[in-house]
Amino acid sequence: MANLESLFSGTPWPVNRDGNGHDDDDHDNDHDGARGNRHARRSAQHRRRRHQIRNGRRIAAVKAFEAAKGYLVGRFPTIQEAALCCGSNHIYVAAMLVLVRAEATEAIEKVLVGSLDLLVMARKLKPASLIIAACRHATATDLEISGRTLGSAMIWDTMVMPTL
Repeated sequence: MANLESLFSGTPWPVNRDGNGHDDDDHDNDHDGARGNRHARRSAQHRRRRHQIRNGRRIAAVKAFEAAKGYLVGRFPTIQEAALCCGSNHIYVAAMLVLVRAEATEAIEKVLVGSLDLLVMARKLKPASLIIAACRHATATDLEISGRTLGSAMIWDTMVMPTL
């Protein structure tokens, strides 16, 4: 887990100019007085008003990572509370917890910079995170029983050989 802390240097997201989490021009309206939901397809030239990446980091992933870290160290009693306090949502925080528990620092870094999708990576790493958590919390007797049940050939062929 010590490597996870090295992913951040400085504040998790920058302070914006107007103090409300928006750039100064985020409050402009381009709808010429039209009302209602504007769910029309975006033209190729239309860009998002709020940028998803700041200082090379995907904002939603950074917030989820901060919430997950806070939850793991006990700063927040629930995932929902962590998500609320960090401006994320419980689904993203739970997905980030999977990556953190899988100790997948490379995947976390790629998610934070936006080159990998958080939910896709969490789905892929969920089995690994469960195995790692089980092994980390198992006693020597638990590991011995698991070794006998799984067999040394299966453990060697599927867990040890791919890492050599």
